[in-house]
Amino acid sequence: MIAFCFLVSGITALVSEIVWLRMLELHLGHAAPVVSAALAGLALGSLLAARVADRRARGMVVYGALACVAGVWSALLPALLTPAAAVLVPLIPGPAALASFGVAFALLLPATLGFGAALPLVARAATGDAATVAREVGSLHAVYAVGGLAGAAVAGYALLPALGATATLRLAAALGVANGLLAMAIGRRRDDPPPAPAPLAPKPIPGGPVLAALGLAGAAALIEVIAWTRVLDLLLGPSTYALTAGLVAVLAALGVGSALFARLLAAGARPETLAGLLAGAAVSALAMIPTFDWFPELVAREFSLGSERAFVLVVQLAMSLFLTLVPSLLLGAVFPCAIGVLARDPERIGRDVARSWAATAAGASVGAGLAGVAVIAGLGVVGAVKAAAILQLLAAAVALAGSFAALPRWQRAAALAVAAAIVAAVALTPGWNRSAIAELRRATELRPDFVEAHLELANTYLATERVGAAIAEYRRVIALDPRTSMALRVLTALER
Repeated sequence: MIAFCFLVSGITALVSEIVWLRMLELHLGHAAPVVSAALAGLALGSLLAARVADRRARGMVVYGALACVAGVWSALLPALLTPAAAVLVPLIPGPAALASFGVAFALLLPATLGFGAALPLVARAATGDAATVAREVGSLHAVYAVGGLAGAAVAGYALLPALGATATLRLAAALGVANGLLAMAIGRRRDDPPPAPAPLAPKPIPGGPVLAALGLAGAAALIEVIAWTRVLDLLLGPSTYALTAGLVAVLAALGVGSALFARLLAAGARPETLAGLLAGAAVSALAMIPTFDWFPELVAREFSLGSERAFVLVVQLAMSLFLTLVPSLLLGAVFPCAIGVLARDPERIGRDVARSWAATAAGASVGAGLAGVAVIAGLGVVGAVKAAAILQLLAAAVALAGSFAALPRWQRAAALAVAAAIVAAVALTPGWNRSAIAELRRATELRPDFVEAHLELANTYLATERVGAAIAEYRRVIALDPRTSMALRVLTALER
């Protein structure tokens, strides 16, 4: 029943967060600060849970009470949003993005505190044995990701189109309150398992490097996710469905990665394992960059086959999975691996899980803010992916710093070789292929009525973030053939 409650928490959290993003973006005009603020609230909630997770005999009761508070606050939020934003925005000095962050943080805090405290409290309620904590936390992390996947899919594909934002949020709030009451009932009937009689190791591994690695990995993950979403927006047009496809793909891969680690590798959680996962995530993300050149032609071919809603959704989901599957699988294994490295003292399991979750969420909050405000605007999508890969490499180095000297010589040599290869890949991997633009422009000059060439040129302009040129070219496509549904749909999205 503990796993079931945590599954429902994942559903309610993702439904709520998608609606919060939609509502607050409309009121504040910025999406990235809202994401950053929600993640900052999760980090703070997890830090607060670190103070009580190992001291309370019935953590499920605390978890349930916080879930009820989060649900009630979410239900009230639509009514509070407009007057609260009107009061708070003038009080926060500085850039508009900072004001958006402050307003979103204040408005979401009563709910995000509960969501952030959930994993540490539930993890401590599930196990008191440091020898099994990586497996238990990995399984819980996978359950939460599956719940989030279901919540994102149901909200994006069904509830929001059918019910609207306010009714969807209130439905999620009601489910969250019911889940909280169930968790409290479970907690009253059972105590948390007592700590195991002895720690896993006489000298626990210092937590600083592991927590720093998790923070860097969280920042890199959010930069990558926002970059992938930007790629899909450029190629398919921005929409709730594109966001949903990205979330579903990432959460599915995170859940599978976490579950596989819990099943197969939890007993081998060591700093070098953590570093290997982070380096693998960096390599796999960089490997996706050359595939960006394929996407404009691929999108054109796919949409020439059909433009029905169901077909478009399948294309979005397939592209999202292609971009995010391998990096997210590896990142899904990072958190339970870090717990296996860090949580060696059975008296501090809840505290160690809470600190780890807080470090991940805090890093993700910083990553979301930087990606939305500076990284993608300054470096472009490809530059953002490269920056995320460098952060993951740095996280791997930090995780390995304390044990590097004790590794066998061949492992040290291999680690240095991988690091050098990642740095070389960042330096040498080109951006999207711009030479294709010259070739396509030549084709349209030779055959001005060649609709497919104009469409491909428009897609390529969009892929290389030359939005004005893309709009002009899509208009030429429609002038040549008004039935070109892809050009109509993308142009409508770009001109909104």
